[in-house]
Amino acid sequence: FAYIHLHATEEKNLKAGDNLFEAGFYEEAIAHYQMLIDNPECTLATEARFHIAQVYLTQNRYDETITLLTSDSQQHPDSLYLLALAYK
Repeated sequence: FAYIHLHATEEKNLKAGDNLFEAGFYEEAIAHYQMLIDNPECTLATEARFHIAQVYLTQNRYDETITLLTSDSQQHPDSLYLLALAYK
């Protein structure tokens, strides 16, 4: 039961970050995503890193996007798509 509750909380934090991102509150969105990444038991940390990369791209923070996704791409090949966008 604890796992289900923890996962539901993670999903709420991810959704809150998404809502902030869509509203243009980029740094606040990153803070929500970072909370997930900082939790070693979080099952959505990879997805949260991907969302931070999306925020960085929106802000034209290409170097940070590349750094984040390059470090993530070996473990998570899906990151290569955003990495390609950063080089565009």
